[in-house]
Amino acid sequence: EGFDACSAWMPLVPVERASTLEFVRGSHRWGQRYLQGGQWAKNEDAAVDDGRVPFPDVEGDRDAFDIVGWAMEPGDVVVFNGRMIHGGSGNLAPDRDLQVFNTQWLGDDVRVAFRPEGMEPDHSPAMRATGLDHGDRIGGDLYPELWRRQEPVPA
Repeated sequence: EGFDACSAWMPLVPVERASTLEFVRGSHRWGQRYLQGGQWAKNEDAAVDDGRVPFPDVEGDRDAFDIVGWAMEPGDVVVFNGRMIHGGSGNLAPDRDLQVFNTQWLGDDVRVAFRPEGMEPDHSPAMRATGLDHGDRIGGDLYPELWRRQEPVPA
């Protein structure tokens, strides 16, 4: 849970526009928190009323959204805020597997949020095993800190 988070998505094989990751431009600024649903929830019936709303039906009404995406080559990278609505089309060529390198970069406001409906992939057992609990800052051996902003030295 938090706003200061981004993902870096880099294909390792050529990805045609019809197969690439797509984004709803500006959706990270809508001020919404979304329920996990569909393939990303382990148990949708366990969701609680905590102010999150269902994802809009982007696929059902694509013309109502400003959807962007790009054909990409190996080594191209798209970096985006994790709260931006995004997803893949699943329209891969039958003779090609999608292969990507994806990382998440988390800022100071990001906290552990175990969801009642669960998440896929489910990192919660590994997180709990390292002592992380709901509401904790992300860190420790499982999520190492790679860089810390240093305060400028006065001149």
